[in-house]
Amino acid sequence: MSMGRRLIIVSYLLPVTVDTHNGIVQLPEHFLTSFVNSRVEKTTNEEFSDVLWMGLPVCDIRTWNTAINLTRKTTITYLPIFIPGTEHKSRQVPGFSPQSMGSPYAIEAAGNFGEDEYKGYLKTNRLFANTIRKYLRLTDIIWIYDYELLLLPALIRTEMPDSHIALLLSNSLDVVDFADRLADENLKGLLKGMLGADLVGFTYHDAAANFFKSILKKFGIPNDGSVIQYVNRLVMVKCFHADQQKAGSFMKDLIQVKKMQQTFHIKFLDEYSRIALLDAYRNSRKRLILLDYDGTLVSFYPDPELAIPGANLLHLLSDLGTKSGNDVYVISGRSSTWLQTYFGVLPLNLIAEHGARYKWKNEEWTTTLNTSNDWKEEVWDIMNEYVRICPNSLIEEKDFSIVWHYRKATNDAGGLNANALIVELDDFIQGKDLEVLPGNKIVEVRQQGINKGSFLKKVIDRADYDFTFAVGDDRTDEDMFQALINRQNTFTVKVGPEASYAKYNLHTPRMVISLLEALNHLG
Repeated sequence: MSMGRRLIIVSYLLPVTVDTHNGIVQLPEHFLTSFVNSRVEKTTNEEFSDVLWMGLPVCDIRTWNTAINLTRKTTITYLPIFIPGTEHKSRQVPGFSPQSMGSPYAIEAAGNFGEDEYKGYLKTNRLFANTIRKYLRLTDIIWIYDYELLLLPALIRTEMPDSHIALLLSNSLDVVDFADRLADENLKGLLKGMLGADLVGFTYHDAAANFFKSILKKFGIPNDGSVIQYVNRLVMVKCFHADQQKAGSFMKDLIQVKKMQQTFHIKFLDEYSRIALLDAYRNSRKRLILLDYDGTLVSFYPDPELAIPGANLLHLLSDLGTKSGNDVYVISGRSSTWLQTYFGVLPLNLIAEHGARYKWKNEEWTTTLNTSNDWKEEVWDIMNEYVRICPNSLIEEKDFSIVWHYRKATNDAGGLNANALIVELDDFIQGKDLEVLPGNKIVEVRQQGINKGSFLKKVIDRADYDFTFAVGDDRTDEDMFQALINRQNTFTVKVGPEASYAKYNLHTPRMVISLLEALNHLG
């Protein structure tokens, strides 16, 4: 971390006692207090130039000002937040109260957590946000502590999109503690507030797992291990325990996810980058060209069977495939039968179902898996129920996966049913060697371990490539982009305006074809 960076801790209450005779005294039992003190003492002027802690002081302004004048300088500077007309004397936020039994910080609402309670909660979080913004700098690291301020990460993110924000949740705060007490839109509001953080820390794995499931159920967003892709950002979710060692690890996790975000971005291919790509292609000896199909070489069709390659595309791919030094791959989610039908006679390498089957140029098809498909019948039955309740949706069965398509369904019906199906399938695959993969108007179930990134190693090992070009549009292509991040002379392109691990974005398949035509003209 750079010299001069400040650590800003925000909690609902400040961890202090305020005494007009003895000044302001830290509460030693707060685990963050001991961690911050020890860390600052060990790394003075190396990590944090200042540590500021903001929250309610449990006193009025006059009492605070009297006490602060009696207080000796400490490693932490406390900045009080005063909510007009309210003197807070306990750990309590409108709508929430600590439980008397069990976890002391689990959420308990008096009856249902209704609109009035949610409005009070939102108002409190906004008052915090409005005060905090006055003090924040772009280089600050912000730690938001506990359940009273779940909306605060997103409120800060709105004003300062590049902020470093961690949300730490004490004890066993769990989404299920309040999910049944909230209106659907208010629950989504709380989840969106939490996802404003770069890093969300839970104490127990079950709480983290329920958070992942809620994000899946409400937004249809799966997690990739500990990472969620949300609104063009990566959010890391981790478990930690209340001790200094784990808090130090939490800081490292925050820095790690910010580094990951730097490779997960939106950057459209400009003229300068286009020229650099063309020059690298021209000056290379052995070239690897990796092409997704649907949404990349052709636009999406309501019926996937209608998205067939035209004569111009086939001619272009054939030309590229016959150029000296070129190895061209169509690496798609399509079945081997479909790829063979339309591309089998071309001088191309074909990868079907994201790597489950492959065919090197002028060779026969090879299967990479030798596993049972006994699971397909049950998945088909689950998906068929959603075909029944969601008009214009359909099921596609491949050799190693089953796909529910809802491109022809209305947006509301398709999206809501897709989220429900994802959750049901996620429950079904527990303990099985399967995974659920939401895509562009599809939900796919496939055997675990099949992805473009893992298959790419087999491709790269075939030759000593000094130029690589890869293009795709879907979540399945992110595995490929990640696998290529550290390769020299590599240009990866995401089709569409979403953040990606690819270096560049292009708006449409037509722009991809234009770029491939430019490469083809170079020889």
